[in-house]
Amino acid sequence: MEEGDPNAPSLQSGIRAMKSNYANVLFGSIQTDRWKTLVYAVLLVPVALGAQADTLYVSANPGIDEVTASGNVSTFYSSPYFLTGLAFDTSGNLFVAGDEGSDIGKISPSGNRTTFATGLIPNDFEGLAFDPSGSLYATDDGNILKFTANGSYTTLGTSPLSYGLTFDKGGDLFVAGQNGSQIIEHSPTGASSIFASGGTAFNDLAFDSSGNLFVTDFSGYVYKFTPAGVESVFASGLSGPYGLAFDSSGNLFVSEYQGNDIIEFTPSGQESTFATGLINPRFIAIEPVPEPSIWLLITLGMATRRLVERSSGRHAPS
Repeated sequence: MEEGDPNAPSLQSGIRAMKSNYANVLFGSIQTDRWKTLVYAVLLVPVALGAQADTLYVSANPGIDEVTASGNVSTFYSSPYFLTGLAFDTSGNLFVAGDEGSDIGKISPSGNRTTFATGLIPNDFEGLAFDPSGSLYATDDGNILKFTANGSYTTLGTSPLSYGLTFDKGGDLFVAGQNGSQIIEHSPTGASSIFASGGTAFNDLAFDSSGNLFVTDFSGYVYKFTPAGVESVFASGLSGPYGLAFDSSGNLFVSEYQGNDIIEFTPSGQESTFATGLINPRFIAIEPVPEPSIWLLITLGMATRRLVERSSGRHAPS
């Protein structure tokens, strides 16, 4: 078939044929729009999107490891430096703390590595995190730094020997500081307070979808704090828990620095070994899974008026 052949079937006609075949085979004489939409959503959207699953990226030796949804480990980025914090922006760029010793590196979705920020204190980076507006924050030798889009930064505050950091949905910044014995909360207005204390070696932090804060303690624990600050032990007996992150299904992944593996906890709390063979794994970042394009949904006949108006910037009445 020659390119540009006017007799060639169009993409839309091919999709329409697929939709009709799936519906006829599975539902026979059921022809209601509700059933058709269900079939298209279940069968066609995962095919069109490649049924993408969450992929973990872990700072480890000698660089960054990539861990697939099935637990397979491979080297994603090699570096002779002790890399620490990792964070994805909304465009899928991966930011790396400690790259080239005193840099924050940026790795594009196509794999191109550039320097985002330089001239920082070598070998003293720890956490990286983006706030809800897309600004990057880092802990560096006890300083909390905020970066602009061009890599320049300002110092927002200090917290001796700070490690991981994360944001809640309201924009408050939580930092594991004071040599890992406290969790410090910083409001968007700049006020700070002690959210929790008494830790032995708090390392990293992450919120679940319900607003509960989970914190690794290198002494072998993962703690859970409710939004009201009530503390409980979520897991114990771990081998140097360091980084942690939630995937899109609510599963919690924890790196064991001394155990050289990744532990997975389901939303119900069931524990299992997710991946092995890493060397001193530290921070974890999970690649964001793209949502279906509004134009893909339109093509498949599944976009509602509200979705189309929201995508075009028009207000859809309630």
